Formats: sequence, C-alpha cells, structure tokens
Amino acid sequence: MKRKSLLFSLVLLAVSLAFVLQDGLSQIPQTMSYQGVLTTPDGTPVADGKYNLTFRLYTVGTGGPAIWQETHSSVPVIDGLFNVFLGSVEVLTPSFDKQYWLGISVDGGAELEPRIQLASSPYSLNAQSVVNDAITGSKIADGHVVRSINGKTDNVTLAEGANVTITPSGNTLTISSSFDGWKLTGNAGTVDGTHFLGTTDDQALELRVNNLRTLRLETGTDHSDYATANVVAGYSGNYVGTEVWGATIAGGGKSYVSGDYIGANRVTVGYGSIGGGYANTASGYAATISGGTYNTASGYTSTIGGGYGNTASGSDSTIGGGLGNHASAEYATIAGGGRSDFPDPDTGNRVTDDYGTIGGGADNQAGG
Repeated sequence: MKRKSLLFSLVLLAVSLAFVLQDGLSQIPQTMSYQGVLTTPDGTPVADGKYNLTFRLYTVGTGGPAIWQETHSSVPVIDGLFNVFLGSVEVLTPSFDKQYWLGISVDGGAELEPRIQLASSPYSLNAQSVVNDAITGSKIADGHVVRSINGKTDNVTLAEGANVTITPSGNTLTISSSFDGWKLTGNAGTVDGTHFLGTTDDQALELRVNNLRTLRLETGTDHSDYATANVVAGYSGNYVGTEVWGATIAGGGKSYVSGDYIGANRVTVGYGSIGGGYANTASGYAATISGGTYNTASGYTSTIGGGYGNTASGSDSTIGGGLGNHASAEYATIAGGGRSDFPDPDTGNRVTDDYGTIGGGADNQAGG
C-alpha cells in the first residue's frame, strides 16, 4: 500500500499547558500533541492497524539536516486517524525561538511531502528558557510601564496624609486635598482663631527677603508667666536677649564703618523698644530708643529720642537727642546739645541729680 499524502491538523500543546510553580520555577510539559490522518493517494484512509511513524524537525522547508527526530512504534491508526505526543520518546531539544518544519515518514519509507510548517503554539515551549529575574527594567521599552515612583520600586504604597484623600476608580487614582493652602493673590473665608500663618510650637517665625531675615517673631514669657511676643525687624543681626519678653526692634541696625559691618540694635530687658538707627542698646526695663546711633537707655523706663552716643541710665530719665549727653539721675531731662570737644567722653551735657534739666548747649551740668 502506498502512503503518499498526509492530511493533518496540528493540535498544539493540547495537553496541560498550565504552569505549576514549584520552588519559584515554572514547570512546563515538554511534549506536543500532534494529530494527523494517513490516506492513500486517492484520499481514502489507510487500513486500520498499527504503523511505525518517524517525526523530524527542520529549520528549513526543504533539504537541510534534521535538528531533532523520534520514532513512534506501533501507533494505532483507525480510519486513518492517529495521535502522538512528540517529545515522549526523545526530549524536544529545539529552543522554539525560530521557524520550524515537521517531516513525517511511515514504516521507514521516504519522508512525506511537503513538510509541515509549525504554527505559533509550540513556541510556548520557549518560556522554559526565561529564568527568574530575567525580565528587568532595561529590557522593557520606554513608554510601556511605570518603572519607579520618586525612586521607589517594587511594592510602592500611596498613603493619605493630612487633608489629602486618595480615591481609586478602575485604573485611576485621584489624589485630592481638602485645603488648597494660602494663595499669593489673597485669601477669603478665613475663620478668626482657626486660620492663621505661624507656628504651633515655641519655634520662632521668620520672614526673609533675598534669603535675608527681615522680620522675626518669637515668644517670650514675662515674670508673671504671661506669654508675650518679641518683634525683631530690620538687620538680621538685630536681636533680643534670652528670657526677654515684649521687646520690639522696629528696624535699623548694621552700619558700614571702616570696611566692617557693625552695629546691631539690641534689647536685653523686657518690654524694651528700639525704633531704628544702629548700634543702639535698650538695657533698661521698658526703655525706649527712637533712633540715632550708639545710644544706650539702661534706666528703668528711660527714653532717648535720637542723636549719637547718648546714655540715659537714670530711672525715667529722658534725652531728646544731641551728642554724648548723660542723664544718670532719676527723672533727669536733657533736651539736646552735647559735647564741645567731641569725642572727649568727659564733655557733653550731664544731669547727675534727680529732676535736673538741661535744655541744650554744650558741656552743661545739673548736679544740685
């Protein structure tokens, strides 16, 4: 009986292609189910019986050497139909990473023509060559997956924060905020006592211009344990001493003299105040210096209006201005004037007795 033609259908991997994970490896069946029909040249199925079938794989449609082959002995054929598992006799060694053709011969005869070009399913066997960790970010084309979020990879969790909610919907995550923050163009609907700019601990609040401090707000506690704010403006070197409360430096400070920046304004006692100028020191309780430079108000509630190098050390003493004047007695007043021989420290107007007053001039003394 001549067997010249082969009508076939290729049932690819029809038997158990499910992956079984064991010890982290994919276990893939290494056989391929193949079904065909043997006929005579006129298309009639061959007689029922058992036949020896040899199968070969090639990388070309005609000619060339076989890269794999196996023989199935005594294969039952009924109405011409047969079924075998390729790879059940000899291990399927091809990598299935290219096109293959299948050649078949019956009972040791010549190989039937034409060879059969394999379809795509057998190439699933190539999955066995993909080892753990083989698929890395560098092997995934750009624009296909999200590889990291802010440098974080693998299991990344998005967590809700204060005033922030995350709402999932399908493949979309909507991140929203219940408070949109303070606007540079102004704000409306603020609630007194609820909305504010500032800190909620004992840390100071600073405002900067060109990265230089221009205003500092800090807390202080007076002798009665009442918390009162200290306000320090102007030169970033202006300062209020430790354990000082209710102090104010409205501005000024920092003068350029002989190549050096000097002259911070300082308040070292509670409720002291300096309006401006530079190198002024308010070291008396509730003492006030309105301006000028190198003035010192060290008396209790003493006051200096301005000028240069004036010192009000008596309680409730006042110097209106001038140069190098000294009010060292209680309730003393010097309206102005000053030294005739500047910068001699022994000159200038001086009040050394309580309630003494000098209206102006130079080098005057009220000591009686």
